[in-house]
Amino acid sequence: MRREIERLTETLNALQRELASRDRTIQRLEAALEEARTPAATPDDLRRIRGIGPKLEARLHGLGIDTFAEIAAWTESDVTRLAPHLKVHPRRIMRDGWVASARALMPETTTTTTPPASEEETRGLSRPAASR
Repeated sequence: MRREIERLTETLNALQRELASRDRTIQRLEAALEEARTPAATPDDLRRIRGIGPKLEARLHGLGIDTFAEIAAWTESDVTRLAPHLKVHPRRIMRDGWVASARALMPETTTTTTPPASEEETRGLSRPAASR
């Protein structure tokens, strides 16, 4: 009987530790969700990016894309996924160099906190220097 009580006590302690761990995970996820729901304080003027006019800016805002930092973080797969929603061909986004333009337009404080994109991420996302 004593062994059974000890075994059940150990099981109970293990379950309590697991529950505490899950509670911490839930708290982190709730905090992240709240942060994601908070809109950007001031949306950037996305029309400053070459190739984005008022209509495309409105479509971008409709998708929740409001800042240069968001566009600067796009990968090639993001461009492919978002282009149909913007009603443009992915090649146009790449040809116009939206990602490179957005990076150049980002405020200094954001630029220093954004990690540099890898070569794979930027392949085809900015215009070649010769065509500028």
